[in-house]
Amino acid sequence: MLRSLPKPLKVLAGALLASAFAGAASAQTTSNQSVSGSIAIFQPITLTKGSDLSFGTVMRPASGAGDVIINASTGARSVTGNVQAMANGPAPAPSRATFTVSGEGGLNFSISYPGNFNLMRNGNQDPIQVNLNATSGGGALSGSAGTTGTSSFGIGGQLTISNSTPTGSYTGSFTVTVSYN
Repeated sequence: MLRSLPKPLKVLAGALLASAFAGAASAQTTSNQSVSGSIAIFQPITLTKGSDLSFGTVMRPASGAGDVIINASTGARSVTGNVQAMANGPAPAPSRATFTVSGEGGLNFSISYPGNFNLMRNGNQDPIQVNLNATSGGGALSGSAGTTGTSSFGIGGQLTISNSTPTGSYTGSFTVTVSYN
């Protein structure tokens, strides 16, 4: 068909044909797609202490040794061996350490604490090792996402006193940490 056209028209037809192919090729080299973004924002986890761990006041044994135990679930104190529990004294009443965890409802959390810590007489002498235990190693916060959830737990402990344990007031501290799983 191009052979029968005059030369100027052949050139024009060829240019139009090349232009059409160039436009089609250009359209096929790009493509686009709409993309959306999202984020979920949760409230931070917090830990609030309700009470400290206290073994109360006890009388050391005249001979031998014994244990003082604070139940992690109930806070009840028990003694074994030759240790005698005192109803009154300078130490706070026996109690477990209690905590409330708050954060994003429905999320799981874990609890970490040391296996033991030392109580020290007069701030830095005569350590007594306390072995710790908790009511749980973690759990789930009440409620559902978008609400504030809570959970509670306790930490108790056990220590040994012998007839050679120096008398006096003993204190110490340990750190409890909670985190989302």
